[in-house]
Amino acid sequence: MRIKLIILFTFSISLFGCATIQQEALPPISMLKEASQHIESTKVIVGLDPRNSYNFVREVQAADTSQQFGLIGAIISSIIANEVNSNIHDQERLMAPIRSAAIKFNFGSQFRDKFEKKIKPINWLNIDYVSKAPNFQIGKIKEILKSSKEDAVLVADSFYTMSADFSKLTIKSHVNLWPNSKVLINIAKSDITNDKENPLLFRRTFSYEHHFEDEYVSAKSAASGWAKDEGAMVLRGLQTGVNGIAEKISEHIQKSWIIVASR
Repeated sequence: MRIKLIILFTFSISLFGCATIQQEALPPISMLKEASQHIESTKVIVGLDPRNSYNFVREVQAADTSQQFGLIGAIISSIIANEVNSNIHDQERLMAPIRSAAIKFNFGSQFRDKFEKKIKPINWLNIDYVSKAPNFQIGKIKEILKSSKEDAVLVADSFYTMSADFSKLTIKSHVNLWPNSKVLINIAKSDITNDKENPLLFRRTFSYEHHFEDEYVSAKSAASGWAKDEGAMVLRGLQTGVNGIAEKISEHIQKSWIIVASR
C-alpha cells in the first residue's frame, strides 16, 4: 500500500543518504591524549548541504526512503499530505515567506561566521580562519588532507531540517578532526578503537533543536506560525540554532581536551 510520507533532508556527501546513516551510527571519538601538544596549525572547513532551502517536493512515496529533502520540501510535502481539500496555490503563498526567510538568513555564512568566532579561541588548535564549502566535505577528505599543509584538518558538515509535524527546527553538524602529520597520525592510531586506515583525533555529531514557539495545535497551524510575519520564527530558529550549536561544538572540544590533558 502506497502512502504519503515526508522524507527529511539530512546530511549527505557524494552519495547522499547512506553517508548520513553511516556517520550517525559511528561512535564518538574524544580528543586523544597528547594530540594538542603537536598541533601547530589546523585547517577548518564548514561543509554545507547545497540543497538547504531550495527543494520543492509536493509528494514523496514511501518507497523513496533513500531520497531526502530540506526544510521547504518537508513543509510543502506535509501540507499536501495532510490537507486534502486545501488549495495548492494558497499553500504556495503560505510557504513563500518561509522560503524567503530561510534564503535571506544565508545559513552557510551565518554558521561559518559564528563557528569561527567560537572555535578560534581554542589556542591549541592554532586556527587562522574558517572556510566554507558549498557541499559536504567528508567524502573529499583524502584529497583535502593530501593538499593541506596544516597538521590537522577539522570539518564541520552542517545542515538543518524541519520535523514532519512542524514542531521543531533542528540544526546538525558532523564534526571530524583528522591528523595530517606523522606524529598526529601515530597518536591517532595508538587508540585501539580507531580506524587504522583512516584514524581520527575527534569525531562527534552535534545537534540543536528550536521548537515551535506557540502552543502546538496541528501541523497546519504550526506551518502558518512558522510563516507568520515573513517567516520571523524561521529566522529566530535558525539564528538561535546557529549560535547554540557553535557554542556546543567549541565548548565540547575544549572540555574534551582539558579532561584528556589532565589525566
